[in-house]
This record gives sequence, C-alpha cells and structure tokens, in this order.
Amino acid sequence: MDEAFRRQAEEWFERGRHDIETAQLIYEQYGYTDSIVYHIQQAIEKYLKGYLVLRGRKPQGHMSSMRSSITSRPSTTASAIF
Repeated sequence: MDEAFRRQAEEWFERGRHDIETAQLIYEQYGYTDSIVYHIQQAIEKYLKGYLVLRGRKPQGHMSSMRSSITSRPSTTASAIF
C-alpha cells in the first residue's frame, strides 16, 4: 500500500476519534443528545472515508480531502436550519 494513502487514512481516523471524544465530553458535561448524534455521525463518516482510502478509493462528497474539511464553511443545508 502506498504510504500516502496510509497517512491520509490515519488522518481521517484521527479526526473521527476527535468527533467521538467531543461527543463523550458533550454527554458528560451537558447530555445534549442532538449534538452527540451529530458528532457520532461525523465520526462514522470519517472512519468510512479512511477505510475507503485504505482500499484505494477516493472518498466522494463535500469532505473529500482533509484540507477542505478543516477550512470549509458549514454547508448551506446546515446554515439554513439555523
């Protein structure tokens, strides 16, 4: 396996772990289930994208690279809710 693919997958996995840790903190401090569900869904998406990268597939969608997921603004769908 290409080292670059492995590194990119590890970045997705690390960001997924951050979402899980965030969900745990929110649960322990506030118990906001809507926020917990959001972060768990994000973690699942990031773990799936890491898996796809490991399998040699490029993730599709609005978060197809680590750079765009870090610097992008919320989607218009999310901003329309608020």
